[in-house]
Amino acid sequence: MEHEKTIIAALMDAVAKPVHLVGHSYGGAIMARVAADAPARVRSLTLIEPTLFHLLAPAGKVKEHDEFAL
Repeated sequence: MEHEKTIIAALMDAVAKPVHLVGHSYGGAIMARVAADAPARVRSLTLIEPTLFHLLAPAGKVKEHDEFAL
């Protein structure tokens, strides 16, 4: 996911103003992380069926998180 986040950040740098991010499935998870890392650079965020499994562990669902961790 770090590689994808780097690409999105570079594209956001090229625009140099807040952007609209849209992501579906795994792309939704990437966009959610990009927005969390740089909220001032995001004008809107649209997520369609995002895979946000990384949120399970902090919510105390470690066993469920581990089922998806590779």
